[in-house]
Amino acid sequence: FWELAPYFPGMKAADLTPQFMREFIRLNAGKAFEFMLDKVEEDRAAAGLPPVEEVRSKFGEDDEVLQLVNTSRAGLGLRPFELTREEHKNLLQKQKEETVDSLRVLARPCSGVIKALNFLKISGFKFCISTTSPKPRVPVCVDT
Repeated sequence: FWELAPYFPGMKAADLTPQFMREFIRLNAGKAFEFMLDKVEEDRAAAGLPPVEEVRSKFGEDDEVLQLVNTSRAGLGLRPFELTREEHKNLLQKQKEETVDSLRVLARPCSGVIKALNFLKISGFKFCISTTSPKPRVPVCVDT
């Protein structure tokens, strides 16, 4: 959400309410970031706005929106948006890398999982952890 927020057509900081964010997340739950980015690009084109990467390359994001985005990014363990611009080839790469960075800070095992895994281990049960997450995320999530 926060990677896309500066590029929503007509977005103002006052529009980025918790309710707006929850609704966006609800409507996009389970969708790959690429598809959400494509939708933003379609909405921008329909509004006669330049593509995301053009705005990004020209530092054309709204300053007030970026200030709000940066406050939320800090809570996710991420650096300010403007300071990471040169580190990523494009917004998609930024999102993928920052998801892993954020998981390093925020990922915690669900209650009782470590105890259950230790029980299986000491009881001699063979087990594996299965996921549909991309490989870069897995070691960060299962490293306990």
